[in-house]
Amino acid sequence: MDFLIARGFSMAAHLAELKTACVGYAGGCFRHCRIGRLEIFASDPFGLNDGLAPDAPAAFRLFDGQASVGREFHHSLAASAGMARMIDAAVEGRLTPEAVNAGVFVLGRIDAQGLRLVTDPLSQYPVYLVRRGAGFMISNVLAAIVALLRRHGLPATPSLLPCLEGMVMGGSLGEGTPVEEIERLSFGCDIEAGDTLRLTPRPALDMPLDYEATIRAARAALAAHVDAVAAAVATPRLVVADVSGGVDSRCVLSLLLESPLRDELAGRCFTRFPNPDANVAGAIMERFGLPVARLPTGIDIGRLMQPEPAVPGAVLSNAAFSGGARVVEAAPPAIAFPHLVHFTGAFGELGGGSSSADFVALAGAGSDPGGYSAERAVDIILDRRRKVGATGLLHPDALAQVRRNAIACLAALEATGVPRDQLSAELYLRVRCRDHFGLASRVGSIGRVRPDPLASAWLVRARRLLPSALHRRNKVILDLMLAGGETSRSLAMMPLAGKRWEAPVLPAGLVPDAADIEPVGPDTPALSRLTGALMAGEMIPTQGSRGLLHEHAVRLKVKEALQRSREAPPPGNVRFGNEAAIQGHQALMRGLVERLPAGHTAWQAFDRAAVLRCATQPLQDFRSTIDSGALSHAVAGLTWLLDQPGVEAPAELLHHPAPAA
Repeated sequence: MDFLIARGFSMAAHLAELKTACVGYAGGCFRHCRIGRLEIFASDPFGLNDGLAPDAPAAFRLFDGQASVGREFHHSLAASAGMARMIDAAVEGRLTPEAVNAGVFVLGRIDAQGLRLVTDPLSQYPVYLVRRGAGFMISNVLAAIVALLRRHGLPATPSLLPCLEGMVMGGSLGEGTPVEEIERLSFGCDIEAGDTLRLTPRPALDMPLDYEATIRAARAALAAHVDAVAAAVATPRLVVADVSGGVDSRCVLSLLLESPLRDELAGRCFTRFPNPDANVAGAIMERFGLPVARLPTGIDIGRLMQPEPAVPGAVLSNAAFSGGARVVEAAPPAIAFPHLVHFTGAFGELGGGSSSADFVALAGAGSDPGGYSAERAVDIILDRRRKVGATGLLHPDALAQVRRNAIACLAALEATGVPRDQLSAELYLRVRCRDHFGLASRVGSIGRVRPDPLASAWLVRARRLLPSALHRRNKVILDLMLAGGETSRSLAMMPLAGKRWEAPVLPAGLVPDAADIEPVGPDTPALSRLTGALMAGEMIPTQGSRGLLHEHAVRLKVKEALQRSREAPPPGNVRFGNEAAIQGHQALMRGLVERLPAGHTAWQAFDRAAVLRCATQPLQDFRSTIDSGALSHAVAGLTWLLDQPGVEAPAELLHHPAPAA
């Protein structure tokens, strides 16, 4: 659901433009009404507010995300009286945080007394705000706010810094957005708007102080969430779990194997032999007798840019040709929403680590007599990021500004009372959450249930209770599995994806054949539509654009032919999907470099020669997914700088308030 709530900014005359700005426009049902002094514009394709007349004084409820309250499962794609009760209880403070077993993205209610919104404590679902005197706009769609600002003749000044922070750090450090006048709401926030606008941080969850007790509580809460899904989703149903050599998807699988969904479960893998992930995934599927998931898939590579009539109930899969034994047909079969449940483990890294997760400990453990300093800690991060090429695309002035902001962010965290041995975990959570759910999740979730049990505040709490030396390890996720039954414990003890095996164990047909894939080029229709929209100012590259580019500009066209066997498998160190992403981003970047002359202001933030090398280097020279991520952020930054007036110097390009804790 996309929404825009405004006071003091009339939106009725700009409805068509706002529809274009909202990513949910494809086939959606839009509501525009006025309640008191508030105007509400919302995409509500599944009828949460059915029966609400345009001028009705009744409450207007908003919900986006998925959660189970007690054992009652709710999802953004399903309207129910239970969901309405949950929204009312949460915004009125009658719902305790412990009762919500998985992440709630955003929920709220607008009635005659005003607006009340609750954002989730993990900040998975970004919500944006702009204030002008007594007037304001609140939305989950940055472009919708910008469209209304421009229609009212108000400034929308571009800021490149969040994109550059994403290239260097993996995500935005603070609450900054690509538009200076627009702020991103912080972690877990209650929003009330009546005569005044009030933002109140939500209190911390009242959780056990003991790590073992937290793990037990987390396991029980996550199991209850899976049970709630099983009870709420109609039968017959198709239950799919991602299977890989990593621990996050394995933990979700352990929950499913010990749930009522066990007999309906099928698995899929994103890679093929000899990739270590594929080897382990194949062994897991053979060990537990999991069939290969065959997902009927609707592929629509240009739907955002050029809305077309949707196939009712068709599945839009963000891994349409990267998982499952895809059955290619002339037209995708219709799938009713209640019949498909796709479980992911995308948030498992909260229990794992990043390449810089122990930088604070390293900064204090060296031979420097001065010991720890924020400057030294940030320099360790930058040194590590240089090794994967993320910083090599930036002009030195741009990199220096990101460094200053990272130092300020660490200092702000410590000033608010975060213990030094927890600084790395806190910074990691903020950076990761800035670049997680967003447009990619929004596009991928249309037409299907996509529960992510690991998006849980319980896991954040467990991680914070660990010594800093364990933050890089997968201890939290493994302990969650060991806290389960015999099946879960045996799954935890199976090998991880640490080596190649002697023989392929991947079930036949688990992934599609690369021979049936056409490469992406500069003239690919999806690429031309996307770049045209970006350059026309119709879209704004945000952290979410990383997913958007992957979903649309990067998506390859699958030939309408049966899959064929392949004799020579791809290199084991290259992920099938990541290879496609790199090709698409390179095609975009080559076009941008050709368009922007050497004297363009964009090259005050980016190193043109380095960007050109990155856009033309062979696929095998990309060493990791971080390389691909850096490339996507660079594309977003370059497109954002195109034809922006008044940007003359690096200081102006990079201007943005210092990040807050």
